[in-house]
Amino acid sequence: MAKWKESHRSDQETFYDQVDFNTLEELKYKLRLWNMYYNDLQHCGLNGKTPNQMIQILN
Repeated sequence: MAKWKESHRSDQETFYDQVDFNTLEELKYKLRLWNMYYNDLQHCGLNGKTPNQMIQILN
């Protein structure tokens, strides 16, 4: 439960509090861009790898 709360807090602070949107389509577009950016960030929980790198390793 703690990791889930941390993830939502992080999403709130780094995305939702920073991004303005006027339509659902605009939100979807900006969220897609954010996910592409986020999945190329190194994560300590992944031993310094990005989520995209971990997917390649696991496949």
